[in-house]
Amino acid sequence: MSKHSTGLSDDQVNSGIQYIKSNATTISQSDMRVWELVTDVPAMSVPHAYGCAVFNVLIAGGGTMLSAYLGDKNLNKTQLIVGFM
Repeated sequence: MSKHSTGLSDDQVNSGIQYIKSNATTISQSDMRVWELVTDVPAMSVPHAYGCAVFNVLIAGGGTMLSAYLGDKNLNKTQLIVGFM
């Protein structure tokens, strides 16, 4: 058994590589749900979008919260929470 510069044996390195191959490319259901929530951006008119962008520059997150109300749906709660954070 040889040791690498990190002090790990070949078996440990190979085990780590196998772990990464099997788990790093796996997408869980909760990850998919979070991705759906974050990418659910409301559609809005161009003047509203520019207004939200300017408001975001003045008050961080303010334009995002405003877009929750001005979007194509009744109220996008996810955008409201993201803007608040």
